[in-house]
Amino acid sequence: MEVRSAAALGLFSLFTACSATGLLLFKHGWPRFVEGLKGGDGWLSLAIVPTVGAALYGVSFLVWLFIVTRLPLTIAYPVAIGLSLIAVTIGSVAWLGEPLSAIRIIGALLVVAGITLIVK
Repeated sequence: MEVRSAAALGLFSLFTACSATGLLLFKHGWPRFVEGLKGGDGWLSLAIVPTVGAALYGVSFLVWLFIVTRLPLTIAYPVAIGLSLIAVTIGSVAWLGEPLSAIRIIGALLVVAGITLIVK
């Protein structure tokens, strides 16, 4: 399977979506869950968001196993991690309200440049 094939693009997209969404949901939901445990009320309903996040992250691992068996690791790993870094950065800024500095933007652009060079 070539990295630029439709199947590879689909797998990387699925991996990135599951990984980034899982991490963001877990990061968003875990503090509320812990607070719910301390308060004793409604903790079970507060467990849904971090649990879904952890499950999605688990699915991303299964997709990763599928990717790594079909592509060279020297290509698969940097592409998967790079795409995840970009997606998590965007999600963290847009949804979690984390700060975005010029240096982080430059770093993200360098990651994109690195991915581009690796898949050529």
